[in-house]
Amino acid sequence: AARSVKVVDTTGAGDCFDAGFLFGTFEKRLPVEEALKIGNATGSRSCMFPGGVAHRSTYADIVRFMEHG
Repeated sequence: AARSVKVVDTTGAGDCFDAGFLFGTFEKRLPVEEALKIGNATGSRSCMFPGGVAHRSTYADIVRFMEHG
């Protein structure tokens, strides 16, 4: 399920989802379900900032977001 976030700008959310999913799949070699969670968190977090992909998230940012919101 998607996390509820305060949306500032949805530009690039799909691209960020794709990037997170591919990172989880190919870099971290996670099972598909876990890679999807990273993609979901990456796309959701990108909506919280203006400018599409201008605000880049690190893996640590995504892990914190997944754990604490």
